[in-house]
Amino acid sequence: MARQARNTQKSSLFSIKQQSDIAIFKDKKDRGVFIEILQQAKKKFGFDVYGYCLLDDDAFWIVINTKTRSVASIMQSISISYSLYRSDVENLFLRRYKSEAIYDLETLNNIMQTMMSDPRYETCEYCFYDIDTNQPFEFIAPIHQDIEIQKKYPKKTDTETMIRFIEDYVGVHYNTLSVLDDLEIRNDIIKHVYACLNITQTQLSQYFKISNSAISKILNHGI
Repeated sequence: MARQARNTQKSSLFSIKQQSDIAIFKDKKDRGVFIEILQQAKKKFGFDVYGYCLLDDDAFWIVINTKTRSVASIMQSISISYSLYRSDVENLFLRRYKSEAIYDLETLNNIMQTMMSDPRYETCEYCFYDIDTNQPFEFIAPIHQDIEIQKKYPKKTDTETMIRFIEDYVGVHYNTLSVLDDLEIRNDIIKHVYACLNITQTQLSQYFKISNSAISKILNHGI
């Protein structure tokens, strides 16, 4: 039977738990790689990470603000990247992740308190949520009173609007479109535009006249 589609996203803030029938993490190296993948996904999609917990071998828990991005796209990117790393096993994420939409700051704080309440929290570097502590994970966003929870999502940005955005951005920062011949600058612009606009990789591919796979490599690995 085909999986039933998820409900339309009505919040940008989520507590997400992924369970597996087999070990997701074998050791510290695996957990470290997952954190790196989470950081890469954050750069690619422009979402905020408020906390993560990798204490269990067969599960992970993250709390994120997707902003204008689809939670499904973010989770797909994370799952595919980690599955490619764990190529030694099949069907690592056979179970579907469970996402709980969060609509207010009180609920968010309650969820983070639950994460903290695990007795293993104090002694484990793989369960973390507060940027103000002495933990060395600077990509974690602090929880402020003015967190903006997105509840309405814009339609996909049309190509004409994307082109105007690119031209305006390049004009402000580089003065001339000729800089697009510089691959490093071009790649930085691609990542910036993808993080800011609700666009597809195909739109970027058509504008910059490079393949979809090249766009994907730039967004995922910066090359």
